[in-house]
Amino acid sequence: MSARSGPASRGAVLDAACQLFAERGYRGTSMKDIAEALGVRAPSLYNHVTSKQEILFAVMDKAMDRALAALEEALAGVEEHDTSEQLRRATESLVLDFLRFPAEVTVCNTEVRSLETANRLAIVAKRDQYAARVRGIIEQGCRDGRFSTRTPQIAAFAVLEMGNGAKSWFRSSGRYPDTFVASEYGEFALRVVGCERLRAAGLRSGAGDLGVQADVVERAGHDRQGHRRARGAVQVGGGEIAALARRRGPDDEPEEKKHRSLAHHGLLRTRT
Repeated sequence: MSARSGPASRGAVLDAACQLFAERGYRGTSMKDIAEALGVRAPSLYNHVTSKQEILFAVMDKAMDRALAALEEALAGVEEHDTSEQLRRATESLVLDFLRFPAEVTVCNTEVRSLETANRLAIVAKRDQYAARVRGIIEQGCRDGRFSTRTPQIAAFAVLEMGNGAKSWFRSSGRYPDTFVASEYGEFALRVVGCERLRAAGLRSGAGDLGVQADVVERAGHDRQGHRRARGAVQVGGGEIAALARRRGPDDEPEEKKHRSLAHHGLLRTRT
């Protein structure tokens, strides 16, 4: 692309840089690369930012602020004692954020090490704040007897990794909308913690430190049209929770041939 002199807003600079950081890495992206992506000359970028480091911090700070605000919005209005609904909504918010902003999430996951010390401490503090909010819900649910997991901390790690798990296979052009995927992961989170409500409904939630049993996949093995899709295992390994489904249903879209697809059950709940 031939560069041209012209206006480029700060927001446009951050967006272009974020995409490049996600694709090439922070160290593999130059200010010239960012300028070329915008179709401007590199010196014009300094009308909006002072350095590439400032861009990286701004991208990550914006992403963390958005995620924290979305989490609080999702939890607003939920009764304090209803930790099951809190966890469901928190998980849905988490997964939606990962699916709707994959480039920002990738940068946040991989480039903390590239931040200068003060910037890194600020981002890690916000990341810890987010994790503590989710972990606190699970711990409170265990104290109240609503959740049966013996290891709330491990359960929290598993729930917090659900966003990465969904992001790894989700395609916006695929058969399931992001809201449906987030809704399903909200249900999975309740099984991870051994939700009392599910036990009362006669569903076998997982027990023990993993908090997930084969019945999760058994129930997840049918899509909305009732087609049998897969058998497998939901497992925590390497800090990530993954639900794997490898066999395709008869109504899968051709363009999804190379994509893993998580098997789902139930219908999408609408949320206000």
